[in-house]
Amino acid sequence: ADGVSDVRAGRVCGPGMARAARGSHDRGDHDEDFQDVAGLCGHGSPPKILFEDEATARAVAERAVAEGTDFAALMSEYGGVARQAKSLDWAIPTRLPKELSEIAAQLPDGMVAPAPIQTSFGWHVLRRAESRPFAPPDFETVKEAARKQLSERAIKDYIASLRAKAKLAVGASAPKAK
Repeated sequence: ADGVSDVRAGRVCGPGMARAARGSHDRGDHDEDFQDVAGLCGHGSPPKILFEDEATARAVAERAVAEGTDFAALMSEYGGVARQAKSLDWAIPTRLPKELSEIAAQLPDGMVAPAPIQTSFGWHVLRRAESRPFAPPDFETVKEAARKQLSERAIKDYIASLRAKAKLAVGASAPKAK
């Protein structure tokens, strides 16, 4: 079956590949983009329009799936009405709400989700613009940032342990300064 019929039927991300690639769901900033699951993983770049109410989102989704509809024009048209109307940047599926990443993984490039997708942020009208294979950065590229992050964590943990051991004395029982 094609991705759209899988979405309409409510099936999520064929043979568990998407769930395996996503791992746990980091609900970080919802403005981040998704990474499509094609094979094991890839990247995707979806424009979206976010609405507070389902009725408006459904009406826009019906227009968006019509043959020849310019999604960018819809984004411009609803930019002042929608909570958000913009194209997102490349990222991984775990950076989107679970509901969006599951649907986005089912859509072929250039396809609009056939119905709005509800998340804790509202109702999304989503178009999957394109995808590309995911290639993690090589170790040399991330080595310095990883070293810095680990050093900062070690310092933070050390300071926390010192604070936990510290004993504050106030008033008459405090030691006198020399």
